[in-house]
Amino acid sequence: MRKHYLATLFLFHLHASLYPQVYPVRVRVFLSQPPPSSLYLFTEPGKLRVEIYPADLTLNHYPVLLRMTLSGDRLSLTSDLSAFPNPLYLNGGEILTLRDDELAPWFRPDHLLVSWMSRQALLQNPLLPEGFYTLSLEVLDFYRKIPISSCTPALFMVSFNDPPLPNQPADAEEIPWNEPQEIFFTWTPRHNPLAYPGFMPQYTLALWEVLQQGQHPEDVVRRQPPLATISCSSPFYHYSLSDPLLTPGKTYVWRVRAEDPLQRTAFSNDGWSQAFTFRYSLPCRAPDIHVQAVGQNTVHLAWDPQPEHLRYLVQFRPWSTSRSEEQPPVDWYTMEASSGKAMVDRLRGNTDYQFRLAAFCRSREPAFSAPVVARTARREFRCGEELHPVTIDNFNPLPMLRKGDIITAAGFEVTVLDVTGSNGYFSGRGVVTVPWMSYIKLEVAFEDIYVNELYQLADGQIQAVYRMGNALVTGLPSVNRPNRIRNAYPQVCDRNITLDSAVASVTLGLDGQIVIVSSDGKQKVVDPGTAKTIAITSPAGKQYLVERTDKGTSIFEAPPIVNQDRTKPTADERSRNKGRVLFRPHPQQKYGIDLPAAEDPPGNYKTRTLAGENILVGWKAVAEGQTDKITALEQDITDSLYFSMASGNVVMSRRQEQNQREILLAGNPHEQEDALYGWVTEENPTDSAKRRRTLAGEITVVSYPLKYQEVILVPVNRTRGIDPNRAAEYLNSIYSQAAVQFRVLAVDSFSVSLNDKSGRLDNTDRNNRMDYSDEMKLVIRSWKKNVLYDPQACYMFLLGGSVDPTEAGYMPLGRRFGFLFRNNQSEEELLHTLAHELGHGLFTLRHTFSTSNRFYQPTSVTTNLMSYGPPSSTRLYKYQWDQIQNPSLALFSWMEKEEEGEWGGKFIILDRRHTLLFNHMYDNNNSQNYRYLDKITRALATNSKEESLDLEYDGPEEKEWMQQWKLRTSSSDQILEKIISKIQKADKGQKIEKMQLKKNGIYVGKYKLDDVQYPIAIYSEKDQIDGLTKIVVNEVSELKNKENTQHIKAEETFVKYLVIAFYEDGATDPSLMIQIEKFDFSKRQNTKEKWLTFLNI
Repeated sequence: MRKHYLATLFLFHLHASLYPQVYPVRVRVFLSQPPPSSLYLFTEPGKLRVEIYPADLTLNHYPVLLRMTLSGDRLSLTSDLSAFPNPLYLNGGEILTLRDDELAPWFRPDHLLVSWMSRQALLQNPLLPEGFYTLSLEVLDFYRKIPISSCTPALFMVSFNDPPLPNQPADAEEIPWNEPQEIFFTWTPRHNPLAYPGFMPQYTLALWEVLQQGQHPEDVVRRQPPLATISCSSPFYHYSLSDPLLTPGKTYVWRVRAEDPLQRTAFSNDGWSQAFTFRYSLPCRAPDIHVQAVGQNTVHLAWDPQPEHLRYLVQFRPWSTSRSEEQPPVDWYTMEASSGKAMVDRLRGNTDYQFRLAAFCRSREPAFSAPVVARTARREFRCGEELHPVTIDNFNPLPMLRKGDIITAAGFEVTVLDVTGSNGYFSGRGVVTVPWMSYIKLEVAFEDIYVNELYQLADGQIQAVYRMGNALVTGLPSVNRPNRIRNAYPQVCDRNITLDSAVASVTLGLDGQIVIVSSDGKQKVVDPGTAKTIAITSPAGKQYLVERTDKGTSIFEAPPIVNQDRTKPTADERSRNKGRVLFRPHPQQKYGIDLPAAEDPPGNYKTRTLAGENILVGWKAVAEGQTDKITALEQDITDSLYFSMASGNVVMSRRQEQNQREILLAGNPHEQEDALYGWVTEENPTDSAKRRRTLAGEITVVSYPLKYQEVILVPVNRTRGIDPNRAAEYLNSIYSQAAVQFRVLAVDSFSVSLNDKSGRLDNTDRNNRMDYSDEMKLVIRSWKKNVLYDPQACYMFLLGGSVDPTEAGYMPLGRRFGFLFRNNQSEEELLHTLAHELGHGLFTLRHTFSTSNRFYQPTSVTTNLMSYGPPSSTRLYKYQWDQIQNPSLALFSWMEKEEEGEWGGKFIILDRRHTLLFNHMYDNNNSQNYRYLDKITRALATNSKEESLDLEYDGPEEKEWMQQWKLRTSSSDQILEKIISKIQKADKGQKIEKMQLKKNGIYVGKYKLDDVQYPIAIYSEKDQIDGLTKIVVNEVSELKNKENTQHIKAEETFVKYLVIAFYEDGATDPSLMIQIEKFDFSKRQNTKEKWLTFLNI
């Protein structure tokens, strides 16, 4: 009996499961288009209709309840049955239809149960999130609360309108200053006009001023209140005098918001567009030029630079006041000029010249100064005339002297051939023309001379060089400036106090005042005000510097002995042992110090003799125009001790403890190296009038320009972020060793769909190449679509973990996208990984244990940042400082190519030795340094028949091959015109006309294309070039096809230059190469496409 019952029950259950349940009531939901985007829109007239059909004819006045369910991906709403105490009644066969206001109670927020969103958020914003939705209504028995109906739901999708697209001003555009103020803002609407009848969005234009240079636009928007917010109903706005005034020279951020005034539809990103920047350019004011000094063949011009001026051109021409109106003026000669002053040389003596200055702003047309006329001097020499010293009144130092410059010495003009030094003091050789023996040219040498800003010899002597068989050994009249002082500190101090007499003492008075007592007993009390560093200088005696910090005020001094002429140690001074001075890090040092240790690469340091022994000399870094401190420890020193620099610059120091001194160093310009010496002086056994000195310690000081880097941290898939302020502080504590400061920003997390369900990124498919994995490329591509993406920024993506958990971070050499994996790292370990990876990406630093590194260290764990050491490994070597300052020094990081990168260039152009040649030429002939072009100009001025010049290449690689190449003195401008014409005229597949050049000849010059003057170099590997086939393509990418690369290659570096190489039929080496400097990289101008189009390729 039990078995039979169970079988019957099973068959009954099976029968029930094979047929769907039949409900006595059927419900159908009808929703008209467009679908509603808000709860309140469901009850608009004609939007929603619900039909309830009681199919059971036995139902009579049957009490029921309705339950509404609205279900989506990010929101679920269900009717709260307790809000409906009264029933509806159904009669069998009678359809009950509900519309509009009749359904309103079921869409009231206080009548709903909310899931996946807070009720407060729903009340504040009744708009539905984007996504697919299902709307259904169920009929429930009023008393038992069980469903008695089936429902045909309504399916619909809610999509937000796209925010507007900014048009003008374009991103990073220069807007010229106008009077009155006038700027047109325009944007493209991207909303759906059919969202509902009569939909017209309202716009809000917001404007911010950028307070910190280089600040990211989105960072400005988040951190600052807007300068102006303007509402309008049209997709444009005329910004005029009635709006807040903009400041010329400032950068501004603007964006626009679209919103529905009726709040019936929504916009993505809350309606805000991407943020654009524009610069409100200063008016291009005409400079005011004046003549500062006149020489025999030179005129010195000066003017006050204006902030809107980007560069200057000096124009000059011979001028005659008696010129008739009908006589046309002579054409202008033109030369580039630096900011504030210029020297025009190679002029005829005793001749009038007219000068004017062209100032270039961001506008296309330059502003010209009023012309000025000056007459060059002409000194008349007579036989037997005595040459008298020249009076010099200007003692402001000349910052830098270069080859080809002309300095005036006692009326003679010396052309500089080789020179070293800076800040007024120089050594080298040159050539001078003297008015004897038919104006003979003599080679001269000078050592440790002082040149003022007017290129005049202000101190020292220039001596003629003796050559075998030449009895003409003479010197130009000397110029003596008593008690010369090389004091770089006033240039880096907030305030400089100069006294006419020697200073006897400097002390602190009441209320922080500085009391200065001169050698004649006079007292001067100085209120320092807000100055932090104050230099106190005098023509003789000690020099002083007062430093005011939060920890107190310190007074440094330099003894008079530092002003002696001989500053570099002799072999005898290095051989004696009178104690040691050990240089050590100062607890308050701002920049790096690199002292040799046992594990360090010896090639990183200079070898010097001290106390008769060979030692390795360490390095100390200082930023240009800044000061830093170093500690000097005394060992076994019983005599007097002082410090000096090899350049003769003043050294400030003060005693801290019995055998310890604090030294203040000043940064020199142009990455100059200088040596800091510690000298012990004692009574001289052979000359009681002089003291004998012995070298006790030495360290090399190198100056770097202070540079800034910005990094943006991007958490992925809600990974816990890093505090940007803490990250910046940590990075600065490390990279300040190389005078680099970081600014770190953090953005909100963004989402990327990864294959690993636990959210780990797959970092395992790179085939052991320095490339990104497929999922890394996916993250990069996804981020580039983000509204916050800046193509010029450096990004570090932060993820919770990686498939290969042993990898803490990854960033290929020379790239701007990096990855950090938490992988259970502590915060300190994560920050250390960040610093390590930025060393790879931003600065192309290699692992110290890499065989490709400049100095190979087999140990993988050291104290260096680029080893696999613990978080305490933060040290950087001096050679790494150099590479951080100049990442391009990593010439052959070409193997680490990023396939998905934005840059698309290579570090190898054609082949390795050609790359050496191209890089050498770029370094010596670019828009900032026309060294080789100037060399050709000087050579032709000396010998107009000169045909070729040697390259100044001293590198170890491919030296023999490089020395085969010669600089041709022929005009490369004319040659390029002919070559371009021949390339342009040839049709597709035809032979380019034959060219006659010189084998291994390099023709350098400038070529103007579309108002841009390009420095160029043309290389010819043969005397006669024939058999070049013209290639013509529709897209630049087609040049990479095999059939085309046999005839032409167009390759470029990331930033510096483009090379177009032409190959004769069957040749493996190019016969003709054109190297072109790339311009306007900040605006992402395509130099490659521009020149290939110009050549009809």
